[in-house]
Order: sequence, then structure tokens, then C-alpha cells
Amino acid sequence: NMSHEIRTPLNAIVGFSNLLQVTVNEDERSEFIKLINANNDLLIRLIDDILDLSKIESGVMEMAKTEFDISLCFDERVSTLREKNLHPNVKFICNNPYQQCIICSDNNRISQIITNFVSNALKYTSKGYVKSSYSYENGGIYIKVEDTGIGIDKSKQHLIFQRFEKLDNFAQG
Repeated sequence: NMSHEIRTPLNAIVGFSNLLQVTVNEDERSEFIKLINANNDLLIRLIDDILDLSKIESGVMEMAKTEFDISLCFDERVSTLREKNLHPNVKFICNNPYQQCIICSDNNRISQIITNFVSNALKYTSKGYVKSSYSYENGGIYIKVEDTGIGIDKSKQHLIFQRFEKLDNFAQG
């Protein structure tokens, strides 16, 4: 199931690396480098997700709980993700309601959740908006992402937590 997901960015990295060696046009070189870097990031994130899944399934996933400022974590994540918004017709809205919000949790896992939710929303939204925020409620943190993308049919929403579930065979992801 994962071979296609791994091969896609790997093929882009190899292909554009080869083209980079023979192109002399600086604009093309710059675009190829940008595509290589984007696919490097995608491949690293995919491999990290696979490793995390293996840890979860083997029961060795540990949460590294520390105190950190989620408002700072949120700002850093959305700043990076804002650059990934490739659709000019999609407004990326971020709402950080607190100047400071110290929590005790796993900073890396919180960053991963924000990244996964927002990346998926950006991937499947071609016009309108993607809105990201979080809030502290009832002693917990709620991470929220809302978008005007294609959505998930109500009858299939229960499937999103299944392993390697793909709800649209014709869409990437």
C-alpha cells in the first residue's frame, strides 16, 4: 500500500536531480531545486509517519511530555505550512488565541498533528480557505482545522482512522 506513496516523491527527486545537471536556465534550476526540496520534505514526513505507525503497533511509542508554549509551537508550524499553500485561490487563515499557553505534552506530536491536519486541508482545497486554530478548553487542547475543500462524505467519515484508507482512488494522498 505504501510503495506508491514512497515512489512518487522519490521519482520526483531523482528525475529533477537529473534534469538539474543538464539545465542552464537559472529560473528552471531554481524551480527544480524547489521541487526537489518539497519532495524531500514529503518523503521524510512519510517515512517518519511509517516509523511512528510501527512504534504504535508494537506498543513502544512513547510520549515525551515536557512543558512548552503551544502558542509558539502553533506559530512556527503555521508559518512553515503557509509556504506550502500553492493555491492562489485559497486563503490560509490562522488564529492563535493566546500570546502564551504553557502545556505539558509532547511538542513533536502536537507539531505533527497540526502539520498533518493542515497539510491535508491544503492538499484537498483548491479555492476558498483553510482555517487553523487551537483552544484550551476543559483542561485540554483542541486543534481545529476547517476548510472549503472536497470534504469527506458522511457515510465514509468512520473510515478515516483505518490503516491506509484512501477515500478517493483518483486523488493523491
